[in-house]
Amino acid sequence: MPGKVVGPSFSAAEVPDVIEAVLNTYRDLRANGETFIATLRRVGNDPFKTAANAARAVPAHAPVAA
Repeated sequence: MPGKVVGPSFSAAEVPDVIEAVLNTYRDLRANGETFIATLRRVGNDPFKTAANAARAVPAHAPVAA
C-alpha cells in the first residue's frame, strides 16, 4: 500500500530541517516508550504537519524581516 500525500513537497535542501522538526515533535509528544506510529495515531497528523511546514525555507519571493 503506497503512502499518502498529506501536503506539499519539500526541496532537498529543506529535508534535513523538516526531518529534525518532525522528530523533535515526536519526542515532545510521545508517551513514555511510545513508538512514532503510536504517537502519530494518538495525536494525528496536524502537529507533525505544522512542524514540517514551520521548518520550510523562506521562499525567495517572501520578504525577510529586518
